[in-house]
Amino acid sequence: MYIDAFKRMLFERLSCLKRICVCPRQCSSLAMSKVAVKKLHWRSKVQETFVPLVGSSGDVGIAIGGGADYGEFPFITAAPGGGITVGDIILEIGGTPVLGLTLGDVRGLLNSCPHPIRIKTVSPGSTLCKDLRLYLSKCFTPGSVDSQLQQVIRENLYLRAVPCTTRQPRDGEITGVDYNFVTVEEFFSLEESGALLESGKFKGNYYGTPRPVHINPDSPPITYQEHRNLLRNFRTRSKSLSNLEKAGEEGDNSEEDSGLSADRPESRHDTATIPEPRPIMAAISESAHVEPATPAK
Repeated sequence: MYIDAFKRMLFERLSCLKRICVCPRQCSSLAMSKVAVKKLHWRSKVQETFVPLVGSSGDVGIAIGGGADYGEFPFITAAPGGGITVGDIILEIGGTPVLGLTLGDVRGLLNSCPHPIRIKTVSPGSTLCKDLRLYLSKCFTPGSVDSQLQQVIRENLYLRAVPCTTRQPRDGEITGVDYNFVTVEEFFSLEESGALLESGKFKGNYYGTPRPVHINPDSPPITYQEHRNLLRNFRTRSKSLSNLEKAGEEGDNSEEDSGLSADRPESRHDTATIPEPRPIMAAISESAHVEPATPAK
């Protein structure tokens, strides 16, 4: 009996010692895996550079392609001034986020940004590539850098596009300002034609974010100062990437949790989760103390 009791006590102590030895190794490997994920994340590869000026007239030394009106993020197509990689995605210009803007607006913002012009870029990867629709379709940990960046992108999209929905208008809502109210058949037609950058169903109604229209002569591109003033009206404000990174530090799980955001109610649009979009030029005229920006030389 005493021998059996001694064996049980010895076994328990050995098990306890085993747990003590194993736990630090497990914690260490977990910490290392978090560090590895962080290093692989696109935010660890962000480059910050100043845009060079070329020629005797001091032209901006980069050319830009893409844009939300083409279903893409803005990216560098040429860099005659050097120092910037062709093909890199442009995240910020002068500290203001440009993902989700039309090509014309990105160019307008660049040309009106005060000098010296500082930009943030990153090489396209599996998570953040040039495909705007693909990035918006992904599910990320709430509060992470990617989750907040998705909201910033939507706010930029709403400067030129009005969301559409199949639900009935509520009191005080104006068609073409708050939402474009469409039938289910019209919504499906928009979806099939590729006019929607994202779409989903929430509480029995369909919601979608249409692709912004191209800039035309009657609608001049937004300037740097106008864009900064307009984003102050939105929830995430004019958050720079640096501020998003600080918020994401609390939860490093900023890689996508799953593939697409299908059938996840929290990813769907409703007036409780998105800012009310307004036509951009009307909002500009109502912005208080809009200072004219210094144009590029």
